[in-house]
Amino acid sequence: MTTYTKLKDDQWVKVREKTKGRYIRDIIGTRPTIRSVAEDLPNPYMVSILEWVAMVVLVILTVVTSFKVFTVAIPFSEQQITGLADYIQVSPLVSTLFAFSTGLLFIMMATPALIYFKLLDSDPGIVANKAETESYPWMKRLSLDYISPRLPYLIVYISMIWLVTVSTHGANYSGKPWWAQLELALERYLPVILEVGLAHLVGTVLLKRSQFQSLVRDEWKLQVRPWDTKLKTRENDPEYNRILFHVMREGMIAIRRKKAYPNAWMEGAEPLEVQEVIVSEYRRLHAGLDFAKAVTDLGKQRIRKIQTIKNPRQAVIGANGRRRPPRGDKVWTVATLIQDFDDRGLTPQDAYTEGQLSLEYEPDYDARKAFRAGARGYFDEGMTP
Repeated sequence: MTTYTKLKDDQWVKVREKTKGRYIRDIIGTRPTIRSVAEDLPNPYMVSILEWVAMVVLVILTVVTSFKVFTVAIPFSEQQITGLADYIQVSPLVSTLFAFSTGLLFIMMATPALIYFKLLDSDPGIVANKAETESYPWMKRLSLDYISPRLPYLIVYISMIWLVTVSTHGANYSGKPWWAQLELALERYLPVILEVGLAHLVGTVLLKRSQFQSLVRDEWKLQVRPWDTKLKTRENDPEYNRILFHVMREGMIAIRRKKAYPNAWMEGAEPLEVQEVIVSEYRRLHAGLDFAKAVTDLGKQRIRKIQTIKNPRQAVIGANGRRRPPRGDKVWTVATLIQDFDDRGLTPQDAYTEGQLSLEYEPDYDARKAFRAGARGYFDEGMTP
């Protein structure tokens, strides 16, 4: 066989990367992304024109209410500063910052708080916590475990009362006929009623967005798995090897030694002769695969033996069908919860939520705490036990 100058390791790495880039560009295309899938996927959860108009109205009402609330906050902050003047000297800068901070606080306590806590009250985790604590005895209902998931529901009504209180500020009905009083009441309270009514709309719009995002993610998973498989097994694809042949030929011709190109003869050589050289070089560069496979198989056998001896502890299933930590553990930890996900056959591709966790695990063993502390990464990042 014709002699030739061999590729160095760094040159071989460049050949592989160049081949991979051409294979992606010319054969399988770029990897699907969430954005590209969302652009191509029909949206069955489109927000209607009426909903958009209602959202615009809500934004305008929120801005108006925010200004109104801010004007109420200014005299309140001045009154607080005046009360402090008997004890300490307050600089004008501090007074201004305090007034501004108070105004922001009053604004956040109005419509934003109403919308946020209304949505929070419908959160699956909150709903699951309510269901878990519903059967608590009367004395235990004074605990934070019982009160906390019910606070969003209470705060919604507190925010409504706050909006009404702010709207009442400065109203003077004395000495006016009833129609004038009605007109003044409508002027002050109608925006509040509209805001409360439209706050539900925000949840509807966000739900539609969430449903579409879930649809997009499912479609993305369907598209990206075949793509990843093709890229991973590309060396079995004739198209990839065809590209590799041409890139290796270009790379070997470009090899330079002492201001000369020893493989320049390949440019005008017969295709079969060039192919013989490239096949020989490919075999040389892939030498040791049998050795690597044998060593890997031995390692797998050793790990399998260790796992058999270790015999990981299993979760305990309660009388109600919910899962408890393995025997000997008082609470769930990140490690034991991830191990349990793996034992159950859950995969990182599963869309597992905290709401599902609350329904499947006993509430008194810190499963949700471990999930938030890091076990969630089993699904988000593909963590292994």
